[in-house]
Amino acid sequence: MQFPLIYTDSTSPLYDKLRDANHQPPTLIDLNYDGDDDNDDGIDKISTNLTIMYRQLVSSGKTARLFFGNSYRAGDEPDPGPGSLENVPHGT
Repeated sequence: MQFPLIYTDSTSPLYDKLRDANHQPPTLIDLNYDGDDDNDDGIDKISTNLTIMYRQLVSSGKTARLFFGNSYRAGDEPDPGPGSLENVPHGT
């Protein structure tokens, strides 16, 4: 439940020097992040993260559209509606 190391490697094209170092390994990712760091790196954060992932990937993603979101094609209006995958974990 850590930020993937490829994003922290300064030689990687995915590296961003402006990314907050406080949220990088070995810090556990907080999928319930609301703008405030709660400094909880223990079992509670792991339990919350697993609960959120189950909700987003299993309970809320029962169909392809619910999971991935609405179709988006050239000429469509922006943001046709994200699926559960885009909201969390990607949004976080």
